[in-house]
Amino acid sequence: MADPLIGMTFSFDPAPVQDDAPRGGLGSQVLPVAELDDDFEGEPGDGMEYLFLVRREASTHPSINRVPNPYQAPDETEEELLARAAPREVPSNRPDESWRIAYLKQFEALRERMEAAPPLDTFPRPTHDPLPPLRDCNAWKTFINGKRVRRAAPPPPPPSEPTLAEAKAALLASLSLDEPSSDTATAPTAAPPPTLDEPEAPPQGDEEYSHLPHLPTPYLLLSLDQHTSITVLGHISDWLVERIEEYEQVKSYVPSTIFAPPSLRHRKKGQAAAPPPAAPPKPTTPLPPLPLPTPHESQWILSLLLRLDSLLTGEDISTLRTLVKTILEVLNLPEEEDERRGKGGLGLNGERGGKEVIAEEKAMAWMIVAAVTEVWGQKDLWNENV
Repeated sequence: MADPLIGMTFSFDPAPVQDDAPRGGLGSQVLPVAELDDDFEGEPGDGMEYLFLVRREASTHPSINRVPNPYQAPDETEEELLARAAPREVPSNRPDESWRIAYLKQFEALRERMEAAPPLDTFPRPTHDPLPPLRDCNAWKTFINGKRVRRAAPPPPPPSEPTLAEAKAALLASLSLDEPSSDTATAPTAAPPPTLDEPEAPPQGDEEYSHLPHLPTPYLLLSLDQHTSITVLGHISDWLVERIEEYEQVKSYVPSTIFAPPSLRHRKKGQAAAPPPAAPPKPTTPLPPLPLPTPHESQWILSLLLRLDSLLTGEDISTLRTLVKTILEVLNLPEEEDERRGKGGLGLNGERGGKEVIAEEKAMAWMIVAAVTEVWGQKDLWNENV
């Protein structure tokens, strides 16, 4: 059987459009419309006449209607525009532009060396403990910082037992017996009864590591993938948030005043009110150290940043931004508070205090901020809380 399409011609020209065919706003006409004069007045007799009146009225209105925006912000005045355009004063504790440029070159060079590192087989065999579970925040904290326990004090030496003769003499002395005659055998001299003194408190032992801290060695860093590095950075950010909360509680601690003296709790009828208490003096108690990352933790943070790619997902960038914002929250504390800080002792982060350690922690914290803001294009964080 022959193909019926053989010998037929096809035309791909668009179909002619009738100019007199009314068209709707969203497509061609579907319902019939009556053809009446433009000056038709009166009530429509059927649906076709009603559609004609609707089309005639719609043709008198614009196709686009603009209404005022009720949420539009008012226009700024010239003074406000100048104040917003003026450069804001950068705090003096922030590193300058020249330091950022020099540091960025060194950090990028170190990242290139890390990417060109030889295989793991060329490094010495690892001596660290097995890696903790990825989501276990406390286990990673112990793995990085170690765990300190108080060393048990050595037990006191056992008391020496008295000899038989000493015990017999002590017993006779306690009974107050008459001394034996001189012609009898002389008993050994009575020794004083042993004194039962209270045992002294055992000396308080020093702290020692039950789990040693781990350094970010090249082998350990190369064995971590990018997902693990980002997760550990998120754990460190959570540790810093906990320290900030503890720091705020210690700094804002106020002794309870519920135990007021009787003169303030009870007042006789007609007795004049007691004068208001004087303003409390300015606190002189030294503040705890700043809840910044310790130098050991900062070394870990910078080492983990070396393992990240230049292009990260939005979730990974959010983790880095949260870490930097947490550090900036501590770095932006008022400078006058530093005068009240202690000069030594253990702080909330387990490190010794002092101006030198605080300066070192601040310097390494700015290195972390500069690395994230410059390498991963988060420069808006420099103006955070300016």
